[in-house]
Amino acid sequence: MSGISRRVGEACNDRRLLSRYTEEFAYFDLQKQITDMKSKGIDTRASEVDLQTKIALPLISPLMVLLAIPFALKKQVSGVALSFGIAMIIGFGYWVLSAFCISLGHSGALAPWVAAWLPNSIFILIGMFFYTAEE
Repeated sequence: MSGISRRVGEACNDRRLLSRYTEEFAYFDLQKQITDMKSKGIDTRASEVDLQTKIALPLISPLMVLLAIPFALKKQVSGVALSFGIAMIIGFGYWVLSAFCISLGHSGALAPWVAAWLPNSIFILIGMFFYTAEE
């Protein structure tokens, strides 16, 4: 294979790699793709954010439990509807903050690990505040 046709073949393979969404990759496959893309000089910022998000996102469940404990232990009974509304607001707030931080990471305004872990860190601090706050 000549040098030109080899480069054309590599370019086609690169386009096939880039045409897949990062959500379709397993963690180690995405890590391998990032390494391959870096070796070819392709910007991997968005993929690195998505790689860190694959680790941070599963921790939402224990985080929401941490946030729910102080509300469940309150002595005043406020009603199911209010509790459900607060839970929806907390969940929606996390999702908005997470999407905002991930978009900042994709644009390069935040480092990939900061973009993925900042929402979790903020909500851990909020949960610890409510957990330690006195009535």
